[in-house]
Amino acid sequence: MSYPRPWLEHYPVGVKPEVDLNEYRSIVSVLESSCERFRDRPAFTNLGTTLSYDEIDKASTQFANYLLYDLQLNKGDRVALMMPNVLQYPIAIMGVLRAGLTVVNTNPLYTARELRHQLKDSGALAIVVLDNFAHTVAEVLADTQIKQVITTGVGDLLAFPKGAIVNFVLKYVKRQVPAFGSIPKFQAVERDIAVIVAESVTHAALIQTIWAAPTQGLLRDAILFDVYRAKPNAASAGLAPGEKSLAVRLTLNSDNATLTEEQIESAVQAVLQQLTGKLGARQRA
Repeated sequence: MSYPRPWLEHYPVGVKPEVDLNEYRSIVSVLESSCERFRDRPAFTNLGTTLSYDEIDKASTQFANYLLYDLQLNKGDRVALMMPNVLQYPIAIMGVLRAGLTVVNTNPLYTARELRHQLKDSGALAIVVLDNFAHTVAEVLADTQIKQVITTGVGDLLAFPKGAIVNFVLKYVKRQVPAFGSIPKFQAVERDIAVIVAESVTHAALIQTIWAAPTQGLLRDAILFDVYRAKPNAASAGLAPGEKSLAVRLTLNSDNATLTEEQIESAVQAVLQQLTGKLGARQRA
């Protein structure tokens, strides 16, 4: 049974009424087809510089080869992109996809804590970042699986001399490119703790209390990953009425040396004591 489709008469000339679902095998096929079809046409314009589909095609192919053969990334590996709308972004995203890798879009305005969480959660092995935000990456790098950091400047793909001028002004006049901090070279350590607290204790109160613990600067992250409440008519697992159990993963690290077991245990105990003193928490067996 066919239904009337009056909207078809409003389609522009050349727009098919039906979509062939088998025309493209993947997003990469769509991108490559567009580059071939519109090769000499403008694709992206930024600050007076325009890149054609042909230029995007060639640059993204080169970047894909760099990821696979220089960085030795494998199919499916994740690459984070931490850039605003600059010309480098479409080249990077198309290059990552053409290499068979996975794009992890990352907000350039993330704080260090937010970035650390996303990079750890995604398992990204490389990141492409605008140098305005590279200081944030440097702050969290040692706590992630990132092996390669690729930086780029706002003016890198702008026509000469505008590109060089833009980069100079941003870095030395407007000072919008903070110096990259020292990158810790030591492996982060994770420890899980489980505590029992009153039902009224909020997530915000829990995390705030943990960060207030005197860990000598070793605490780098704290994530609540499990909440347990006793079910009615079931074993309480040590929970009294009006209580809940919270499981938290602590990330610890040092900028100066590999953490010793004594340092790790001391930091964990400092967190537990802080939770006990401020929230009345007790450690769950």
